[in-house]
Formats: sequence, C-alpha cells, structure tokens
Amino acid sequence: MQSSAEEAAARAALTQQPPQCEQIDWHTISEKLPTAKDAASQERRKKLFDQIDNNGNKRISLAEADKGVRDAIGLPEVFDAKPAMMMAYKCAKNADGNAGSDDLIDPKEFRVFLLALRHYFDLWVIFSAVDVSGDRRLSQEEFARAQPLFKQCGCAIEDPEAVFREVDRDGGGMILFDEFAEWSTKKHLKAVGDDDEPDEALDGLPKATGFKRYSGAMQSPEEEAAARAALTQQPPKCEQIDWHTISEKLPTAKDAASQERRKKLFDLIDNNGNKRISLAEADKGVRDAIGLPEVFDAKPAMMMAYKCAKNADGNAGSDDLIDQKEFRVFLLALRHYFDLWVIFSAVDVSGDRRLSQVEFARSQPLFKQCGCVIEDPETVFREVDRDNGGMILFEEFAEWSTKKHLKAVGDDDEPDEASETFEGSR
Repeated sequence: MQSSAEEAAARAALTQQPPQCEQIDWHTISEKLPTAKDAASQERRKKLFDQIDNNGNKRISLAEADKGVRDAIGLPEVFDAKPAMMMAYKCAKNADGNAGSDDLIDPKEFRVFLLALRHYFDLWVIFSAVDVSGDRRLSQEEFARAQPLFKQCGCAIEDPEAVFREVDRDGGGMILFDEFAEWSTKKHLKAVGDDDEPDEALDGLPKATGFKRYSGAMQSPEEEAAARAALTQQPPKCEQIDWHTISEKLPTAKDAASQERRKKLFDLIDNNGNKRISLAEADKGVRDAIGLPEVFDAKPAMMMAYKCAKNADGNAGSDDLIDQKEFRVFLLALRHYFDLWVIFSAVDVSGDRRLSQVEFARSQPLFKQCGCVIEDPETVFREVDRDNGGMILFEEFAEWSTKKHLKAVGDDDEPDEASETFEGSR
C-alpha cells in the first residue's frame, strides 16, 4: 500500500523484483524423509513409523503425524506448514486403495506420506512466496505479479487472468492452497533451489481426498467416541499471552507521555520520512520498532488493523497509507484484532485459517469464557459466515466477535475504547 507515485514505481519494478522463494536446505529435508526403496531406507521408515505411532496400534492419526514431523522427524519448518501437512495426510491415508475406510495411515501408506509431505512442502514454499498478504489465499493481483517466480519454478504463463480462473476451481475469487497444489502438481512446479525432490512425487502420488468424517483422521472410531464425550471437558484453549507487555508496547493512551511515545514510534516506523506509513513499513515496524514478534506473525490481524486505521481520518481510500493522526487508531486496532486472532487460532484446530462448523460448534465453552454464550451454534455459524462459503474467515469472525465484545482468556488490559471504536468497521 503506497502513495500514487510509489505505487506507479512499484508496479514498474514488479518484473525486476518478483516474489522470491524462501531459502530452504532441501538436502537436509530429503535426508530426514527416507523415501527410497532400498533396504536401509525401509528400515529407517519402520523405525520412524514406530516412533510416531504413539499408541502402538499400527495406525498413525493426523495428530500423531503432526507431532511426529516436529519431534520424531525433526523438521519444524514443515511442522509449521499446516496446509501442506494436511494435503500430505489426505493423500497418504487412502494410498492402500481403501478410500475413507479408516482415515488413518498404516505402515504400507507411510512411504507415500513422506513423499507427499516432501512434495506439498515444496509447493507450500512457492505458495507462501506468492501470498504477500499472508492470508493463505492468493488474490488475482498476487498471482499475476508472481509470473517471474512461476517461470523460475518451471511454468511460463502467457495469460495470467485465464490461468487464475482455471486454478480457482470453486470460483471464489481467491486461490486456496489445495487448488494451487493440484494445479502446481500438474505443471510440475518446483521451488527455486529444490533439485532433490524425487520425480515419483510428481507422477505417482494418489489423489488427496477428504475425510470420511471430520475427526476420523485424528482418531479411530473408538477414540472418536471417547473424544466426542470429552469435548465439553476439553474445549480449545487460548494461547497464554503476556497481555500486560503487549499493552505496554502499544502506547494508546491520550496522556502527553503516550503521545510522545507514539510520535517517536511513528518516526521509527516511517522509514522514508514522508509522514505516511505503508503496509510494508507497518508490518516490519511491529516486529522491529515495536518489538512484538507474536503480533508480527498474526498477519490477518495486522491486515485488519491496517485497513481499519488507513481510513480513520475520514478520507476513505484517498491514499491507503497511515498518517500521524491515524497511528493511534492503528495501535488500538492492532491490539484489538490480535486479541481476536488468539481466540480464532484456538478454535482453528486444523490450522488452515478457516473455521469449520464442527470447529465452531465444539468451541462453545471457549466462547463462553471469552464473554459470549451461544445457544444455537448452527444458526450463529450461518450468521457469522457472511459469504455463505461454509467456512468462517478471520474477517468474518472479527466482525462478529467485535459486536459480541469477545476478549481472549486472560486479557484484562484491552481498552474498552477498542471494541466500541471498531464495532461495525470493515
């Protein structure tokens, strides 16, 4: 988000400065995922499977696979790529030909899981580079400006608009990771610098399919029954946040000392000294000047705060930048939407930055702790899901949560002004 002159310069520079893939040690990734068919690799896979199969039932659940990638395999960067993990799991769980029979991975399917994990993580690295906004969806503009990167990854696109419509299978106007992954696999895309991926991953993986039931991927039928009975005792929980420190680092009060701190903070973030803060400057400033890496990582909350503040002076859409008068609103909004992001992330068990009806329904105890009692979860879900897409996005959740005055568990520091200021803002 830039001034008109900056925007023109940025657009002219797009072909010289396309998005770039994060640098990954692909050799180490391959070393830690024994996918070869030789005897030594088979033995390593067997030991790895047994390490991940915590309960020894010769089946790996989604929860076990998720934890195993981090702890047994030792790949935290892959562990953090939840959409890639989900695609790999959905791909492997039916590799034995019994689609939807148990939604678990058995020893025969484990090699497919490792191949798929390697493959979809590669595609996630590309997807994340294109996803400049960090909302885990690709807009048409993000897709179009990434053509130089796609060419580097193995696919030259002549008509970005037509290809975007092709990839956007559901016609929702945004490309989700599963849509991107299906298209990228067909086009044999590979992240820049990745020369180690087995060709088999591109040609031999089974189709990723949905789960027979939502929680079936996570438990056996017996485990599922026990888990359902325990839901009211074990609702999702908010991450523990040092809210006092968050408040201390965001000077939102109206006293003279806070005003002076805001002025200094604004000048620190305003790198080019034009008395305007762009989205890129705000993003970097939250991490470096304000010193809140946890808020920096909450990109959807950052985006909501920026959109809220940039029009606070009443000139909606005039320059899409934050001036000094709007900076206090930005800090208030950042505090507010980060609070809601903590709640949203707790409910979002799958980690795909969308809330399913099941996730929403099972979180009623948490919502009650956060200040909202829901009598009819199904009706409220439809109310919150404004676009009727069957999933609640953060923007939709934030609008509803603000109206209901939700606050994350343990957050007693947020100014009441925040909820009142942002109610109804979009």
